[in-house]
Amino acid sequence: MTDLPKLSILDYDFEALQAFLVKNGYPKYKAQTILQWIYKRSTFTFEEMSDLSKKDRTALEDVFSTISLKQDRVQTSEDGTLKFLFTAEDGVKIETVMIPNEDDSRYTICVSSQVGCALRCSFCATGLLGFKRDLSRSEIISQVLLVDAYLKTTYKLDPHDRAIDNIVFMGMGEPFLNFDAVIGSIEVLNDQKCFDIGTRRITVSTAGVIDGIQRLSYARGQIRLAISLHAANHEKRKTLMPIARKENTKDMLDAVRYYQEKTGRRITIEYILIEGFNNLEEDVLALKHGLHNIKYNLNVIPLNPVSSLPYDAPSKNCINDFTARLKRHSIPHVLRVSKGRDIDAACGQLALKNQTT
Repeated sequence: MTDLPKLSILDYDFEALQAFLVKNGYPKYKAQTILQWIYKRSTFTFEEMSDLSKKDRTALEDVFSTISLKQDRVQTSEDGTLKFLFTAEDGVKIETVMIPNEDDSRYTICVSSQVGCALRCSFCATGLLGFKRDLSRSEIISQVLLVDAYLKTTYKLDPHDRAIDNIVFMGMGEPFLNFDAVIGSIEVLNDQKCFDIGTRRITVSTAGVIDGIQRLSYARGQIRLAISLHAANHEKRKTLMPIARKENTKDMLDAVRYYQEKTGRRITIEYILIEGFNNLEEDVLALKHGLHNIKYNLNVIPLNPVSSLPYDAPSKNCINDFTARLKRHSIPHVLRVSKGRDIDAACGQLALKNQTT
């Protein structure tokens, strides 16, 4: 048995783990016991699971692995944002971000779904890394559990309560190009016997992968959808986002309408504001026309500059003029100022800088 590769216990929800244990001669109740240690008490080694017999702990350690990432470094922004550097078992590195709300009482984790990114959006630092590989379900869940454990320990929170309130798949990679692992991780995290976070508190952000949008229409739960639009004019969008050369913007927005017909759920539209490019009256009119018959919340996000990319952050006048145009055209919107810019943790800045631990 010891010569066989270990199974990741994070790949199992409650029912699957219970079935596995029963098949291998364990009583049913031990599935809940094990999952409570991992998800409720942030205990990631079987040796520490003190209410299991030593024989069971040894046997389980022989069969299962738990956390599949190593935490290398945590950086703290002046606004309270944290950026985590993790290393996977094969040596590749990823970044994960924790964003506090205004009163530091709730925490959002921005999760990565791939190592690097193949889409190469022209304003995003992650695309400069290229694409290395997809993350596994257990590697996605490991990010959540390690950050949750860090928050509980660092901020002296109740060790039995979940510290993370929201999960957003807006880190490194395109989630819908790793659809099965992303949805599989969400199903485990949503399980009441596991992390027990509602799907309404989970958002998946896509650059516009039509097949993924359509498939999400049939996913269990009420997972929220965010679309990285950044320009409703297709020619402009192609300049920013090479995916638009394959996935027509109109077709993508039609897929969003299909998603809403099936789910009835409002979506989030993300709009990186770039001065002199997508801040004009024509851009606002394109938005108004392109988003017709879509229920949405528009998040206007001033560009976070990346030194090796050819765009600058918009001026205050640009931001004010653009939001005024949106208001005149009755386009509902919120201005979002990204947190963590001083540690390169803001939207579009994840690029594995300064990887030393």
